[in-house]
Amino acid sequence: MAHRHLGSVVACGHGGFATFLLLGKIAYRERDLHRAADFFHRAFSADPSRFAMEGFPSNFIENLRKQPELTTHTSYRVIIEAAGAEARSRHAVGAVRAAGTQRSNAEQERLEGRPPILPGEGVEIDWDAEARKLFDQH
Repeated sequence: MAHRHLGSVVACGHGGFATFLLLGKIAYRERDLHRAADFFHRAFSADPSRFAMEGFPSNFIENLRKQPELTTHTSYRVIIEAAGAEARSRHAVGAVRAAGTQRSNAEQERLEGRPPILPGEGVEIDWDAEARKLFDQH
């Protein structure tokens, strides 16, 4: 899905290093090595120094072009169906949880003894400062 959106950006003439690099990575993950090589080459042409900072070997693009075509473009179809009681029971895994709870059993056990967070708690905390400390950005 992302490659279609980014591809439409490129088709409209809007695209730069980041767009080409992402499209190259997506094509590489899809094992479409020739398309990946084309986008990596376009990223390199757009900004050689940024491409070098990505850490690819100097002969990376040429090696991709030499690879045999590995992909047979697989397409997927997603079927959406109503999830009645019958469908839910068919897909049930693990222990039954309360409605609205998305916790794993391990997380449930870890949080069980803690009191719930009440409205208004934490308003005195500077969350931006806490995030900077967490990510070592002073």
